[in-house]
Amino acid sequence: IEAFLRRAITPKDKAMLLCFGNRLRVVGDFSSSADDLMDALGAFQKGKRSFPELAPDDTRSAGTALFDAVYFTAAQKLTGSAGERKALILFSDGEDNSSEHDLMDAIGEAQAADSVIYTVRYTAEKNRYLPARARYGIREMDRPATETGGPSFDPSTQPAGKALGAAPA
Repeated sequence: IEAFLRRAITPKDKAMLLCFGNRLRVVGDFSSSADDLMDALGAFQKGKRSFPELAPDDTRSAGTALFDAVYFTAAQKLTGSAGERKALILFSDGEDNSSEHDLMDAIGEAQAADSVIYTVRYTAEKNRYLPARARYGIREMDRPATETGGPSFDPSTQPAGKALGAAPA
């Protein structure tokens, strides 16, 4: 994430950082500073949880709300900025087990917000093989990128520098 932010964000760009599990937390709101976003991520990783929530939902009891993260980010953070280039960069393993919305809802909302989704997937191998859930997650990460015109990137198979060159500037 840090390498991506430092390479992709210019002073005229703005990025936000949303951390998601069963809650969608706006860890860093729109900023042109990679340092500010990385500081916010560092605070989150050290256990700070008092960040504003995007679409609080008490029905999510556990797991990862990947599709809700895409859906609500597009609906609440990326709409209303006609003429601006918008992209959602999604770092995930692609597994969702907690969302109110499904994959097609998430893609539809990103398309309605005229946003491109770039996916950066990471998956854990076991004994040099991908488990079935990881293979499913890869397909779930490829689809939003394809449907919105963005690339899908797997750092285990493609050098980071090459993928980062394809990121929005």
